Amino acid sequence: MLCPRCNNYSYRIKRKPNDRLLSLLTLGLFQIKRFKCFYCYWEGIITGKKMRMSNS
Repeated sequence: MLCPRCNNYSYRIKRKPNDRLLSLLTLGLFQIKRFKCFYCYWEGIITGKKMRMSNS
């Protein structure tokens, strides 16, 4: 994943309790992942839509 601030590579880091709460509040509809850039020290969450397939 590229850093939104400096466009260098950012790395996944462990989620914080607030991130887990946000995931619960959205009922798991969005993937919430925390990233950190070691070049510009940006840290934040990036959300992505979860694709759920139904067997109907």
